Amino acid sequence: MCWGEKGPRQRSIAFSGDLGPAREDHEHLPFLRHRMNVGSCDYAVVESTYGAKVRSQEEQCPSQRRERLRQLFERTLKGNGTLLIPAFSLGRTQDVLFDLHWVVADAGGRYDAFNFYLDSPTAIRMHPTILKALERTESNGKNRKVRPLWLGKQMFRWFGLDDAEPAHIRRVLELCRMTLSDAEQVNYSSDYLGNDIAQAWRPLVKHIKNRSAVLTKSKGRPTVVIASAGSCDGGPAATWLLQILRDERNSVALSGYCAPSCVGGELLALSGLPLSERRRHMQQITWPGKDSLPCEEVEAWIEALDGYSAHADQKGLLEWLFERRHADGPIVPAAKKVFIQHGENSQRQALANAVKKLAMENQLEVDVCQPSDSGEWFDLEHFQSDANRGHLAAELEARIAALKTELEGVVASSG
Repeated sequence: MCWGEKGPRQRSIAFSGDLGPAREDHEHLPFLRHRMNVGSCDYAVVESTYGAKVRSQEEQCPSQRRERLRQLFERTLKGNGTLLIPAFSLGRTQDVLFDLHWVVADAGGRYDAFNFYLDSPTAIRMHPTILKALERTESNGKNRKVRPLWLGKQMFRWFGLDDAEPAHIRRVLELCRMTLSDAEQVNYSSDYLGNDIAQAWRPLVKHIKNRSAVLTKSKGRPTVVIASAGSCDGGPAATWLLQILRDERNSVALSGYCAPSCVGGELLALSGLPLSERRRHMQQITWPGKDSLPCEEVEAWIEALDGYSAHADQKGLLEWLFERRHADGPIVPAAKKVFIQHGENSQRQALANAVKKLAMENQLEVDVCQPSDSGEWFDLEHFQSDANRGHLAAELEARIAALKTELEGVVASSG
């Protein structure tokens, strides 16, 4: 964003928002495109949710993520149990649905006996809008190119399709419709474009309309349920948990970050404990304003389903702040003044240290600021920080005094 007349007095600022986890051609989540480069500006405001974390290659590998899901399917199949995957309605649910379809398409009918359900009213309402957005394209007059606005290249790579072929684009969109639509209502063609996974892809997941009936029907048959909310404090996930946590044949896979104080966090604290130790646990899991369950009665398998984070780690944040515009060229800072926000203090400090270190190693001048007090401020027009408060305050007080004297003179002359 720019303001002011063009020239030396014009200023510009860029806001990162929530940065995605992958750069172009390294995307590992199905419905999330790569990070966009920011260019150069006077100021950059960057998030720091995972400013201290550097993810392993395994956490960013689609095949590893799907293998963990496949292992959970095997456990569910062996015990004829229920696998519950609590997930946030936007982003996480869609990515988990995609991986679910992938695992089944790659299994050659092994999971044909499964029931698959989506119990997330918000996600179900959003899916038609998401599918419509995936059809949108944008044209770049400068480069004379037309490209999808939201549909990422990774979809074409994974399915062995070409993003320059109209028939292939329609095929990927159809695969997305099968993934996000109600299996009992979606129509699909017998199109054989794409690799073996694409050809085996079928709509699998039914949208729950009567939860009580599904709870009864799922008993004694392998069942997978994706339910909101991701924290497990409320929503359909809370209802399902009360039904399945007491049975060791069942599993709960937490697909997103859960604060230690929320129900999901309390469940993860039990995940490493054998049943013999859980039975010695005297605390209870309590849902806000609802039921509670003694920890000693929790027998379901519990684990974290990693790999779905939509936030950049420290490495990704630094790549956004320091761009290498040519393969062998030097890195260029997004701005000489960086404001770090949207993160716990430890995350912000870790990112600030990393920014300073990288700038020093490359002999770049980058000033880092971590706003921590609502009374702190920075004058974007004059590049003046809170350190100049005393000087600026004195100027304002002098100006106010002059205006007061001028006003008194006007009043005296009019009297």
